Amino acid sequence: IEFDPSKVKVNKSALKEMDRLKSERPFTWRHELDKPVESTLCGHLNVRSLSLHYKHLLSLEYIKSFDILGVTETHILANDHGYQLPFHQFVHNSTKHGVGLYIKDSINCSVIEKRSCPEMLCVELDMPNEHQVLAVVVYRPPGSFRTFFNSLEEVCSDIHMGQYENVVMLGDFNIDMSTTEYARLTEMMKSFGLYQHVSQPTHVKGSVLDLIFTKQSESS
Repeated sequence: IEFDPSKVKVNKSALKEMDRLKSERPFTWRHELDKPVESTLCGHLNVRSLSLHYKHLLSLEYIKSFDILGVTETHILANDHGYQLPFHQFVHNSTKHGVGLYIKDSINCSVIEKRSCPEMLCVELDMPNEHQVLAVVVYRPPGSFRTFFNSLEEVCSDIHMGQYENVVMLGDFNIDMSTTEYARLTEMMKSFGLYQHVSQPTHVKGSVLDLIFTKQSESS
């Protein structure tokens, strides 16, 4: 099969969005797990094809600062390699749209769950400050809310999320803050001890669709 580069089309709207992220950095949020010593920097990007925008992702200098960076809509296969970032390891779940986590090399991690419904990846992290963190990245494509909520609650119960003292769940939920579905989602997450922190628009049309939930132990 001959490869014709001229037929590859770059998603211009995605590049425009990444340029906005580069200048405004709305996903940068510092969640303190060990106040006196250090903090953990978490973020999320919907990359809308990692293969198309990988070089652009590499050019974003502030990406190096993230301890945990969730990426959604990666559109890469399980055997696709070569998408590492400097100082980061890459863990991926090749679902229909693809979800992944970039995790600092200094952090030991192990995958505990991969799901296709919802599109989800759950990883246990052993932080340098000796705290264990559950990191979860989620992508919800437009569609049935009922299926998503039922599946999400089932996974959270299956992995015993409520038993973890420190949790970070982030991703593109495609649920705007102004909707009743958002209220239902936040109430569900509160039942597992998680609270949502993003308030700035994460979409060019002004919606807040990308969310970050956390749970922190009192001793952290």
